[in-house]
Amino acid sequence: LARGDEEIFTLWPGDDSERRTRAERMLAQCAQEADAFIGDEPEPFVEAQFEFHAELARASQNPVLVIVIDALASVIRQVLSGRVAMLAMVQGAFSRNVDAYAALVQAIKDREPEMARAALQECYALWRREASKISMLYVAE
Repeated sequence: LARGDEEIFTLWPGDDSERRTRAERMLAQCAQEADAFIGDEPEPFVEAQFEFHAELARASQNPVLVIVIDALASVIRQVLSGRVAMLAMVQGAFSRNVDAYAALVQAIKDREPEMARAALQECYALWRREASKISMLYVAE
């Protein structure tokens, strides 16, 4: 993460074991909600996804980013809800989603900012690929 011209990567103040524990807890929550997700009740998974991203914003220690996330929380949750509904249509999408986020958490735990950026970009690319699979289903019909 960058602040001004200085490259920093101080996610979650505290020692390494505290940071690892927090990152692992976030991923475990997303994985648990993905495992428990039933098509009619996406809210817990949506909330876990939102909290994961909100926690990353808070960890960046960028007050503007935190304000934006907080101000747009309901909109972000609606977008995530739509994306979760989309994931439910594609076989294996939830496990691929959790795997992509696991790479992000691992990069955070390893204090690898470039790997974290790449992993986060992969998370977003995964959403786009899964959406394109649904588009292809409708074209094929």
